[in-house]
Amino acid sequence: LEEDRYRFQQALIRCENRGMKLDVPEIEKQLSEIGSKIAEQKERLWALQKAAGYETPVNINSPKQLKAWLKLPKTSKDYLAEILQGGEREDIQTLLDYRKIAKRESTYYRPWLEMRDANDRLHTSYVVFGTVTWRLASRDPNLQNVDKVVKKCIIADDDEFLAELDFSAIEPRISAHYSEDPDMIAAFVNNVDFH
Repeated sequence: LEEDRYRFQQALIRCENRGMKLDVPEIEKQLSEIGSKIAEQKERLWALQKAAGYETPVNINSPKQLKAWLKLPKTSKDYLAEILQGGEREDIQTLLDYRKIAKRESTYYRPWLEMRDANDRLHTSYVVFGTVTWRLASRDPNLQNVDKVVKKCIIADDDEFLAELDFSAIEPRISAHYSEDPDMIAAFVNNVDFH
């Protein structure tokens, strides 16, 4: 187990040092497109605010002002999504669309361009959690939960390819392996959901 952990950590160090290749022209293209989309969403939000009787625009980055305009106690993404399940609200949907687009610009594209090295490579730091599962996280920058549009900006070097893998239920699979529990192993072999 210790030897496996050592090899795993060495592989992560190599990944950190090598970094990931960025498609800078693609990032710049998406930034250009995002600029016009952000402006369009802001215009839609302002039109909705004017229709509600506002004479000056609400600061869409101010939770206090948003709560007053939307007449809601919270403006978190999850809460707004929950409200939308109860029926269509153009103001909330437009705000969520704006946030999604603006997040790509401020969380991914601009920071990535600033953090890239001279070879257009991005170097993240991998953090390992847990003594058994070796669960991974990345930071500076965080490369987890990157949507498909943003993933187009990460490319392979010539004569190489990228693979995206989803290890379904990896923690229970590791537990079954190390515990050698026959019921857990049988569940995975037979594609049974033992939860």
